[in-house]
Amino acid sequence: MSAIQNKLNSKRGASITFALLLFLVCAVVSSVVIVAATASAGRVSGVKETDQRYYAAVAAAKRLQTIFVGDGKQQVEVKYNGTTKDKSSATFAVTPATSTFQLLKDYSFYLLTQTMPYTGTEIEIENGSATDYACKVTPKLDGGLLTFTISVDGGTNINSGTYTMEIVFASNVKRLNDGSSTTEEKATVSWKLHSLRKGRATKTS
Repeated sequence: MSAIQNKLNSKRGASITFALLLFLVCAVVSSVVIVAATASAGRVSGVKETDQRYYAAVAAAKRLQTIFVGDGKQQVEVKYNGTTKDKSSATFAVTPATSTFQLLKDYSFYLLTQTMPYTGTEIEIENGSATDYACKVTPKLDGGLLTFTISVDGGTNINSGTYTMEIVFASNVKRLNDGSSTTEEKATVSWKLHSLRKGRATKTS
């Protein structure tokens, strides 16, 4: 009985127990640190991708503002047949003359004639964003307001999805008909920035 009692009270081998316990604690702490670092790296990568999509959308919005507003004194004079409303026979005079953007001419004509369906039609922007993310731009005309919805897809992790932004231009139309023709319509159109609504990335399903 005394031999058993002595073995229970012996401290021989206690250092191994404490070493194993310390090893277990270190292993748990290390695993927690690794998991936290991995999650943080994923979030940082996601932020970078979100930023790239954001800057691509901003670049497209700035390009649209240059096309439609310019220095604020930009306008386009449109002459067209009010009966046929044929864009191919219309003539355009843009001031200043260096502003020869086709989008400006096209949408000024569409505003005057209301001849184009504006939903679900994606367009390309000349010299658009130089980033790796391609922008899709969908126009919509509602009264005198022209809205461009810019969407940018991208990303490969938890923050992947589509970033959207809307830029809206308000129109100012001056009819120039002098009554000398029953078919010819003439008007000047100018645009100004109405609003810019920034969105956020939405996950793709």
